[in-house]
Amino acid sequence: MTISEKINIYEEAINFPGLKCGCGCTDFNVHGYYFRNVVTLEEAYTIRIQRVKCNRCGRTHSITPSFLFPYYQTVAEVIIESTSKMIDEEKSTVEVEKETGISRQKLLQWKKRYYVLKTIIRETFSKVLKVKEFFDEKKRLQVYHNWKMIFLIQKTT
Repeated sequence: MTISEKINIYEEAINFPGLKCGCGCTDFNVHGYYFRNVVTLEEAYTIRIQRVKCNRCGRTHSITPSFLFPYYQTVAEVIIESTSKMIDEEKSTVEVEKETGISRQKLLQWKKRYYVLKTIIRETFSKVLKVKEFFDEKKRLQVYHNWKMIFLIQKTT
């Protein structure tokens, strides 16, 4: 499935099963949207991200599509492939930069973020195998909220 098809599916029927607020509530109202860039190796897109508001505590949450990591514009598949090349295939950032055209700074950021996420995955799935095996779409949805919370904690401390 191409990224264009995934974007169309996301925008036609936003569905995030298991969305749960920090207060434990699962009852939400639609609360607007914002636009976000989606970048692949070939093209860039702009999509609409739906926001919802918790009916109990009033917090707002963005429903990020499964093909994106929170706070990243680059498609998850590109991040996974690049990180996999650096970690599983033990290629240098210079080699991966030449293959993909992605800057070394960005590649190093993704590699560092993988090691942070690896801890969450280890807690969730009890062991870590190869990068691609643990970053598939279904598993990303399962660790999304934990990853988001740890990311926010690191960003604010």
